[in-house]
Amino acid sequence: MNIWKLKEFFDEKIAHMPPSDETEELDTPHVFLKFALSSDPDCSDPIIGHFEMANRGIKYDGYYLNEDEKEFHVFSLIYFEDLDCLETEIRRAFNEAESGAIRFAETAMKGKSNITTDSEVGEHVQELIDCLSNGYSIIFDFYSNVALPSQSIPTSIIVGKMECKVDIHDANSIYERIKEDETGSLIIELKKQYGEPLTALRVARNESFDVYMTAISGPLLSRIYDDHKNRLMDGNVRAYLKRTQKTNKKISETLHDAPQDFIALNNGLAAVASMEGSEIVHLGDGVYLINALDKMQIVNGGQTTVTIYEIYRDGIDLSEVMVPVKLTVLKRQNEEASLVTNIAISANTQTAIAKSDLASNRPFYKSLEALSLHTPCYRTAAHSPDEAYYWFFERSNGLYNTRKRIIWNYSNKFTRLYPEKKKFSKKILAKAIMAYAVQPDIVCQGNEKCFQVFNDRIEKNQVMPDSRYYRNVIGALIIWREADKIIARSKLPIKAAVLPYTISYICEKVKGLLDLERIFEEQTIDQPLKTIIDGVSRMISSYFISVQEEFPNTLMYGRKKECWETVKNLHFPVTTCGLQLGTKPIDFFPQNPALTFIQDSGNLNKVSLWESLLEWNENAHVFSKTDVDRIRNDIIIGIRVQTRILMDKDRKFAINCFIKAVQNGYFYR
Repeated sequence: MNIWKLKEFFDEKIAHMPPSDETEELDTPHVFLKFALSSDPDCSDPIIGHFEMANRGIKYDGYYLNEDEKEFHVFSLIYFEDLDCLETEIRRAFNEAESGAIRFAETAMKGKSNITTDSEVGEHVQELIDCLSNGYSIIFDFYSNVALPSQSIPTSIIVGKMECKVDIHDANSIYERIKEDETGSLIIELKKQYGEPLTALRVARNESFDVYMTAISGPLLSRIYDDHKNRLMDGNVRAYLKRTQKTNKKISETLHDAPQDFIALNNGLAAVASMEGSEIVHLGDGVYLINALDKMQIVNGGQTTVTIYEIYRDGIDLSEVMVPVKLTVLKRQNEEASLVTNIAISANTQTAIAKSDLASNRPFYKSLEALSLHTPCYRTAAHSPDEAYYWFFERSNGLYNTRKRIIWNYSNKFTRLYPEKKKFSKKILAKAIMAYAVQPDIVCQGNEKCFQVFNDRIEKNQVMPDSRYYRNVIGALIIWREADKIIARSKLPIKAAVLPYTISYICEKVKGLLDLERIFEEQTIDQPLKTIIDGVSRMISSYFISVQEEFPNTLMYGRKKECWETVKNLHFPVTTCGLQLGTKPIDFFPQNPALTFIQDSGNLNKVSLWESLLEWNENAHVFSKTDVDRIRNDIIIGIRVQTRILMDKDRKFAINCFIKAVQNGYFYR
């Protein structure tokens, strides 16, 4: 497609983007960048704008963090109003963008920044410094509304001693990514299109899925990847690292030197597909012929797949290469998104997994997810059913896009019911609630640390959300997001600290009585609260600027208890500004009544309670045989033998068993 047709396509898509305060404040090139980023499923909460320090050679157009992969993405925009530009002009623009982005990274790599954090660039440099200290890599993303000469652009750049990956997103690749998303379900026609159905052995089955073992030839895998590229890898948790990476280098050597041994030396792929739309024929004796796979995803083996493809593209004969495949075919459509995410995480245990990922399957987050899918909000006060929509709690990273793709097949109804701007993650949840709970110093410690503190409190009190709790959560999130917009519009420096401190200051002054229920109902905050947020944020920003000489690293200072002790004693007339307050403080960490009950020794040490629980489990099947034996031998007998006093390890086990039973329907009163 020629560049002018691409422009028409982009203009039409941009015209139909949902309106937002951020988009209204961006110039035309950066609206294009926001649009381009929206087609990237991994890009969450990007910072977009024109950021420059000419005297230092720094220039870039924003960034985002992929915290699960520990990647700091710096993006640069190469945008032309005149699309008839020469290739020499494009190269010059790319070189300038590359230089500005590298200077940004180099500044952070020096460690302690001598750029004060009272500028946006300074804030971003400090965030990159913090990320580098936590083991993040840097990826340079170049976006353009024209075709970039990708064949002459390096795939990586050495900055300092770090090799930084380069990704190109020009007009053609952005178009292809969007069109792929719009084409609907991905069906791999192994027999009709490629003439190579797979013979497989079914090794397991249950009501949720069947599991097959098979093998695919190197040329067939390469052709499938060449045809479908990233759509085949949406469920994979890692981007391609590079051919010279240690594991991929070994794969390349095997493909060159001993292709016939590849199947024995490589662990192969883990893939998933949907039963609906797949064509799998039983040949007898547990052997099946796989003719077509619907919604196929490679969830583990991305490095293997792309390395094979690149070797194939180099013209190397791969006819002797066979790749082992474990294929899970999912039967329950309403569970597919969660299963894909869980399989992807479990199949990639060699990757460092964040603590926030490990918590995904805890009862609190599962319950919150269920509430998010079934608690409607309304676009008007009339509460008309056709105006209902839902906030989407992304319990596992990538779940929103997986559900959109696999269950809803890219239906517009999905985005109407679950608008992407109403999606929220565990980390944003933790920051919003910890700010409301007047602990801005914890929020300033970073996403992962903030989540750890939040999750520890949820676990300690065995918090289980109900409908009222969920509505309060959304109210707190709305305050967080509205405050974020207000502070961004004011262009206040040090926003990463000013935002949580502003919310905590207000909540401290009103003793946690903000009416979150009303905010949920109206899906916004009223003008008096907006005015207070604006005033308080300016006051706090001014305070941080005033102590820059003593505390040049504002974010580090914001992590200290003494910082909060000082800020909360600043004066702003919060309670006299017409706020509508609730009647009862919101506690986001209430102790579970079941925990209170079982921590009472009089209840914990009742033999009759544990006998009743075992009787209930005979039908519920919640506990494993090992758990049942331990309850019978260590808890019940232990209570009798030890005169109703349990040892600490048995007490902890007993409490956990009881809470698990209650969460699964055991009624204890």
